Amino acid sequence: MRLIFVLFLFLVVNCSDPGIPANSIRESKIEHGNFTYGTVVFYDCNPGYFLFGSSVLVCQPNGHWDKPLPECIMIDCGHPGVPPNAVLSGDKYTFGSTVHYTCTVINCGDPGVPANGMRYGDDYVVGQNVTYMCQPGYTMESNSSSIRTCTSNGTWSGSIPTCRGQDAITKDKLYIIVLVFTKIPLKPMMGVFGKSLHA
Repeated sequence: MRLIFVLFLFLVVNCSDPGIPANSIRESKIEHGNFTYGTVVFYDCNPGYFLFGSSVLVCQPNGHWDKPLPECIMIDCGHPGVPPNAVLSGDKYTFGSTVHYTCTVINCGDPGVPANGMRYGDDYVVGQNVTYMCQPGYTMESNSSSIRTCTSNGTWSGSIPTCRGQDAITKDKLYIIVLVFTKIPLKPMMGVFGKSLHA
């Protein structure tokens, strides 16, 4: 009678310590300080960092981890941009960083002075007005505004007015006046023909 002895040899497979990435937190349940087959390791990142890679690693029968060690990368918000007429202070755009904005005063520049005219007001920033007047002997055209305002887009409202001489005759006011005399002495008759020289 033969006795057959079968020897089962069980080898305990351990994985090496997978490590802890910088700025990360690791959680795992290990037995006797070893990362045995089937051990699961969890990773998470500290505030201000995002996880690149797998957050879960499992020890395989061959003694290797199923995935590579993840990384914790600092969160970068990127350049915040600069609005018109503002100055940005601060060159760090990562998590927790602070930038500051300061606004610059909008200046519309010198609005000019019309020929034969005068201007009152020398403050050319947003919301300020300048007032125009014509010199003696000149009048401002009816379609011109005597007040201009510096607007938020850096330009003046309206346009520079025109001062015209009071004795100037415009074509829409020019009429032909014809004196018609009768044959009767000392009794002239004036006739006005309302024909306008419109273009």
